[in-house]
Order: sequence, then structure tokens, then C-alpha cells
Amino acid sequence: MGINANKVFVGLPEQSTTTGALSYGPVLTTIPTTFDAAETAIASFVSSGYISEDGATLTYDRSTTDIIEWAKAKVRRVLDDADATIETTLIQFDANGAKQAFGDDNVTVTAASATHGEQMHIEIGAHLDEPRAWALRIKDGDMRLIALVPTGQVTSGVEITFTATDPISLPITISGNDDGTGNYIHIFVDDGKKTA
Repeated sequence: MGINANKVFVGLPEQSTTTGALSYGPVLTTIPTTFDAAETAIASFVSSGYISEDGATLTYDRSTTDIIEWAKAKVRRVLDDADATIETTLIQFDANGAKQAFGDDNVTVTAASATHGEQMHIEIGAHLDEPRAWALRIKDGDMRLIALVPTGQVTSGVEITFTATDPISLPITISGNDDGTGNYIHIFVDDGKKTA
């Protein structure tokens, strides 16, 4: 295949008034193998709300070791370590965002009443949140992309900055765990070019 301008996509969020581009749900035990199956698998996921204008970054890191023979020629390379992550910043400061950043067990919400608004208590300590599934949805015209983490955890530290000019935000790094197939993240693409 030669050059094709119809295959040049940009990474706009697929979101609506009710669902943000990033969402989460329970760990997936059945891994979808098609775009349609992935869409069905994430249909009941909870929205993460708005993310910052910086969007999201998917990173796939691999470190290797070279096997060198006696005459100092490299004869093979072996895999030492691999990791796949999605980094983004949640700017909708609510219970869903806090639960993603700190774990469900570390966020308590008290419903609004006649005497106070919705209240939230976040406990920050030596906790690693429970595994869950994540989906990042991208759209460019009719092209759609789903980056699916069937099982992953927020593994980075969360740095919250309080300023007069920026939203209170929760930067998170989602690290994929082995989903039982040896993979961390699955990317599904529908280029939107339908046949007549």
C-alpha cells in the first residue's frame, strides 16, 4: 500500500455530554478480538469525565539485553522487561476521578442534603488501587479507536496542584497488567470507510 491521506488520523476524544473519552469498569476476563466486541465490553464502563487539553499518551516500553559472543559480536537480543501505560490528566474533580486516582476503598462520598452539598473524603496512604479495566476512546470523523486495558492499575504518584488559574486535576498513569494472553493493552480501530 502506498501513501493514503485517508489513513492520516488525529487523536480527538470520543465523548458526549454523558461520557468522557476515558472510562473504567471491572477487570475483563474475556478479551475482545474485534472493534465491535470491544465496544460491547466497555458499554457499561463509568466515565472518567473531562481530561486535560494535553490529551492522553500511550507508551509501550521494552528493555532488552544483548547476548555477546566471545569475539564481541552481538548474536542475540532478549527481552528483560516490558510495560504499557496510558498517561492522562483528569480535570473533572469528582468521586469517579478520585476513585481512579486513589482506589475505590480510599474514597468515601456522602450524598448532598438540605444542609450540605455532596461531600468527599479521600484517604491518601500506602495503598495500591485494585485492578480494573480501562478504555480510551478516540474519534476523527468516522474513524474510531479504542485503547483497551483489560486489567490495569494506577501506578504513578498523583501530584495535585492548587492554583487560581488552573483546574484542580488528577494526573494518572494506568499500567496494564498481563491480561492472561501475554498482553497489556489492545488497540481496536474502525477506519469508518464503509463499503457501498
